[in-house]
Amino acid sequence: MKPAIPLILLVTIAIAACSSKDEAEPPAPTTESSSPETTQVSEMTETADAAPSETPGAASQTPEELQPEHDAPPPGGHVSPQALTQAFIDQQTAAARAAVKALATALKSELKTALQDGGPINALSVCHDKASPISRQVSTAQGMKISRVSLKNRNPSNEAVGWTQQVLEDFEADKQAGKDVGSLEFTEIVEINGQHQFRYMKAIPTGKVCLTCHGANLSPEVREKLHELYPADKATGFDIGDIRGAFVVTKPL
Repeated sequence: MKPAIPLILLVTIAIAACSSKDEAEPPAPTTESSSPETTQVSEMTETADAAPSETPGAASQTPEELQPEHDAPPPGGHVSPQALTQAFIDQQTAAARAAVKALATALKSELKTALQDGGPINALSVCHDKASPISRQVSTAQGMKISRVSLKNRNPSNEAVGWTQQVLEDFEADKQAGKDVGSLEFTEIVEINGQHQFRYMKAIPTGKVCLTCHGANLSPEVREKLHELYPADKATGFDIGDIRGAFVVTKPL
């Protein structure tokens, strides 16, 4: 008699390799003749998004002013348990990293324009209004659902719950153990109601420029705008190197 095929297959790979944040996407060069305003815009856009590189461990900073992104994931096919090899998992993980990078790039471009047009206050408005549509567009193009979550979320719809909460808590434990936040990521494949699902998370570290909207000492103008856009905001009080949240990628298989 042939052995029964397992009903549940759970593969968890937690990759927490240390790497320097200097390996992240290099910042745009500035010149000594740049004005303070131009320099501020350049610094903010350089750290706008924490996107994984082609290899594990590379990351930069990302704003978290996202609107609800929890739409139904794109449809997928059915994968047999025998097909869930390590090579297959590695392939899906590489695709997830690329999807996050695509989202980060799109958001960074939008944020750069907003900063140039009106500084941090304008950037908050743009993130509030455009981040969610951009996330849906990139999700559709990449064939994966991409969003963000946080233990101290700004938008109520981006609160980490269930497995995403557990992963973020594990990331926090890894950080306390001395691991580099920019290198923390998580991958697993689970079966839910007969459907396999691929899951990926990438930690978002807090950079210096992030403190403008996420730190403990916010300007009165930023506080006022945050209260206007996010009355229940919890995403403040961060310090450099803290975990502000994570990118989340899911895909039915």
